[in-house]
Amino acid sequence: MHDVIRDVAISIASKEKRAVLVKNGVQEWPDKHEYESCTAISLLSMNIQELPDDLECPQLRILTLQCDNHSLKVPDNLFKGMEKLEVLKMIDLCILSVPSSLSNLVNLQVLCLTGCELADVSLLKELRKLEILSFDGSDIKELAPEIRQLTRLRQLDLRNCNELTVIPPNVISSLTRLEELYIPHRFDKWEVEATNKERSNMSLVELDALNRLTALELHIPNVTVLPKKLLFEKLIRFQISIGCDGFGSQDYSLARTMKFTGIPLKDELTVLLHRAEVLYLNELQGLENVLRDRDGDKFLDLKYLEVEKCESIRQLLGKLTPLGSMCKLTVLKVGNCRMKYLFSLSILRGLVQLQHLEIKECEIVEEIVGDEEEVTDMVVFPKLKIMALEYLPNLRSFYPKMKKKSRKEENLDIPAQPLFNEKIAFPALEKLIIERLEKMREIWDNQLSRLPPVVV
Repeated sequence: MHDVIRDVAISIASKEKRAVLVKNGVQEWPDKHEYESCTAISLLSMNIQELPDDLECPQLRILTLQCDNHSLKVPDNLFKGMEKLEVLKMIDLCILSVPSSLSNLVNLQVLCLTGCELADVSLLKELRKLEILSFDGSDIKELAPEIRQLTRLRQLDLRNCNELTVIPPNVISSLTRLEELYIPHRFDKWEVEATNKERSNMSLVELDALNRLTALELHIPNVTVLPKKLLFEKLIRFQISIGCDGFGSQDYSLARTMKFTGIPLKDELTVLLHRAEVLYLNELQGLENVLRDRDGDKFLDLKYLEVEKCESIRQLLGKLTPLGSMCKLTVLKVGNCRMKYLFSLSILRGLVQLQHLEIKECEIVEEIVGDEEEVTDMVVFPKLKIMALEYLPNLRSFYPKMKKKSRKEENLDIPAQPLFNEKIAFPALEKLIIERLEKMREIWDNQLSRLPPVVV
């Protein structure tokens, strides 16, 4: 339950201490004496043929109805006798047209039409006190223009509305009290504001009118529809993908997530990038300056980082990256990048939470931990459980035992180093995957016996 819905429900529940009816697996509608004096009714997994024509529940504040299939239809007068209703949640019901009696719910604050079959929802404009409106998982195809009249809305949830193709222009920008806006990742009909023709769909410029917005989810398939300026500084929660196919079935609903593919990074986007918890970077140019930003603390909340085909990166984090950056990182995946090494020693000391490290198909990488200075300190990954090193044809050492050769030493016969030596430790390692490391002749430096049991 999201914050806004939770706050409203708690507020209502705290005021009401009367009868509550909760039933699961309902085979027949309850008798009138069971529900007529209730302030809250929840009937789940209903397997009944029809709902009553009307319900006389003058004290009802909260109503939840959930059907096992979409065949159950909502009678037109169902809500006629519940004028005090404040929260209405209908799940998996067939609502071809909004019942006219819904307009009687003048006190309704929360309306959730989850997984419902919907057609005309224009009548919702009568619910002027509505603060939360959710169509999550419904088959709505067009957001009714009349929704713009719901000026008290704090949350609009359109997630998983996979058939939604039209969000009429100026509807979202009219909802100036919105705090949370969730647009389905499959919605890709964004239009550009500066066009001579009349728009038939929403423009991203409309987001600038939402000064109270703190939570946002959306997918932008084409960077050309991005306006010159977007104000994202106030966002607390976000899940934004740009230039790619969205997030698929992965669920990061509780995380601050960014996914970029093949786009130039604008300043307003890097503001969110630095605050992300989950970050995907794919085929980005000019990324080196972002990951090596030396001005202030960056990536302090980052837990998951995946970098793929970003050829401009020369090292993942530089020596002068602020101390503490990526201190919460637990998963790191790097593939198809042109780096000679990933980290400096100073950065590696901060990765104390790292549990999963995966490096693949980086053709020129020579070391995982690299430094121009004399290598003397021991490196410990205290929580690393899974490590995969695959298709790294030039990898010479994970962490070099001796400093890099000078030009005069290039021709000296210096023995090849093992992949792992006594200066590297993985006390929690459970799984190690090594494949196609063509320059490696030895994996362990006589220290295998000091490791815990590992699947190799």
